[in-house]
Amino acid sequence: MTDVRNTGANIIAALRTPVATLVVLVAALLAQLPHAADVFRLVVHGDGWWQIAHSYSYAIALELAVLLFVVAIGATPRFGRLSDLALGAGLALATRGLVEAETE
Repeated sequence: MTDVRNTGANIIAALRTPVATLVVLVAALLAQLPHAADVFRLVVHGDGWWQIAHSYSYAIALELAVLLFVVAIGATPRFGRLSDLALGAGLALATRGLVEAETE
């Protein structure tokens, strides 16, 4: 019985590591990549190869930016401060502004 408890405790300890968190984050970002590409494709209003490649390049850039932002903020002791929220909001607005400017 103690082996089962130790195994369970070891699994939980492994899931709490930064590597496990990074694996889950990357899996979630990869899962939403097609959706983000579809959103960008709809903004461009096209179904050709150029529009698909364009939308996936934007989606990959977006997902990488999210990954780098989360990793960079998580690696510093200032995680959760108001300045981080303001930075994230500013980056989101800048990205939205670039997408809207390109569609005009």
